[in-house]
Amino acid sequence: MFKNIKIGGIEPASMLERPGFISAIVFLLGCNFRCPFCHNPELVTTTEEITLYPTEEVLKMLKAKKGWVDSVIFTGGEPTLHPGLPLLIKEVRKMGFQAGLHTNGTNPAMLKDLLAEDLLSYVAMDVKNRPAKYGETVGIKDFDVEPVKENVRLMLNAKPEVDTIFRTTAVPDLVTEEDIEEIGKWIKGGKKAALQQFRTLKCIDKEYEKKTPYSKETLNRMADTLEKYVDQVEREFI
Repeated sequence: MFKNIKIGGIEPASMLERPGFISAIVFLLGCNFRCPFCHNPELVTTTEEITLYPTEEVLKMLKAKKGWVDSVIFTGGEPTLHPGLPLLIKEVRKMGFQAGLHTNGTNPAMLKDLLAEDLLSYVAMDVKNRPAKYGETVGIKDFDVEPVKENVRLMLNAKPEVDTIFRTTAVPDLVTEEDIEEIGKWIKGGKKAALQQFRTLKCIDKEYEKKTPYSKETLNRMADTLEKYVDQVEREFI
């Protein structure tokens, strides 16, 4: 039934992914980015070494959590690479859960359909950098940023009842204070943005494990900049 789904991990309950909700987190394997600073390389580059979780078993586990888990959030890797994701989300909704998506924004067609069918109550999108620096930031030469721009537009125009948030990781040297200003202009009018501290643990590019993260002073300046453009900024570095 779910041949096009590869689940590499599950967190039964978390309040961190979506504040105010208890969510089960489902990690889908594979990613079309190669961000050098990514701290989940096992979900990106070594998918053949991970034991898959049978989808039917995951659904049984979720059913057992009904009553104290509010929502199920699909993340990765990049979950929209899986053609079976919409069907899986529909199954989760039938069970009475809210559904959320954490995406890198490269499959706006799928997001558009999910939003049109009112299947999502929460969408988080990684905004890696300003458009002009996207390819460099995601590790892909000659990257076409247009799908990402379309995904941003969909997020900005989502129905009011859909909780949306843009997330940016402050990677030293790669994402500068000037870049944050341009990102803010790009997502202007958004409900929420989150500025995340760069973590040196287990990066795809080992050279990034040697970098020194930005100071809290610098991060607060960056967050202040974002606050000029969006309604609320979550400072995920305090």
